[in-house]
This record gives sequence, structure tokens and C-alpha cells, in this order.
Amino acid sequence: MPSNKKKREMARAQQDAQGKKKEIKKVKLKDFKFLPKYKWLIGFRSGKHWKRIVALTYYISCTAFLFVYLGLYLMMMSMPFALFTAYDSYKKKDVYSLKEWFISFAVLFAGLVILYFEVVNNTPFGILMWF
Repeated sequence: MPSNKKKREMARAQQDAQGKKKEIKKVKLKDFKFLPKYKWLIGFRSGKHWKRIVALTYYISCTAFLFVYLGLYLMMMSMPFALFTAYDSYKKKDVYSLKEWFISFAVLFAGLVILYFEVVNNTPFGILMWF
């Protein structure tokens, strides 16, 4: 006749086989490697901390433009993407970088047009206008 320990082990094996009971593992910092690396975001592609800090301050300062001029925000946010993807598409000569460049250039151009109409008509179209 099996002992209590053997019975518990057999019951645990049956529960695991049926998928009813799962073990709870302790979460450690190294387990967060599944988080995406922001390789597409300018300043975060190389993984160097000083570049991340510079890029983050740039993106935060550009976001301040969103509250006043939408066109200036679009222009400033898309400018690094247009410059660096143009360099990447020239260096790598692949179609994906060229598509990225066209998209970022289109956003840059749209921001320039919106900014022109905001300045000419003296009507800023930022978030503060909605309040």
C-alpha cells in the first residue's frame, strides 16, 4: 500500500496531466526579457543608455509642442525618423527602410503643411485649442 507521500505525488501528477493545477514560479528581474526592444524607435535601437536619455528628452520636449502647434509636433517627431531612415536605406539598400522613409517623410510634409496653415491663419490647432 502506497504511503501518504506517494499518494500526494500521484495526485499531483494526475492534476498536472489534466492541467488543473499549475505551479507558481517566483518572478525574477531576468524573466522580463520578453519585453519588446524598441529597435524601431530612434535613440533606442543601439541599447546605449546615453542615447536613450537624449532621445527621451527630445521626445518629451517635442510632446510639449503638441499642446500648441500640431504641425510643429508632427514635424519635430518625424524629422529624426526621416533623417535616420534615409541614412539606413542608403546604407543597407533594402526596401523596408525605404518604405519607412516614405512614411516618415509624408508625416514630415503633412506637419509642414499643417504648420503653414496654423501660422498663416493664426489659429494653432493644438490640444489646448480643444479646452
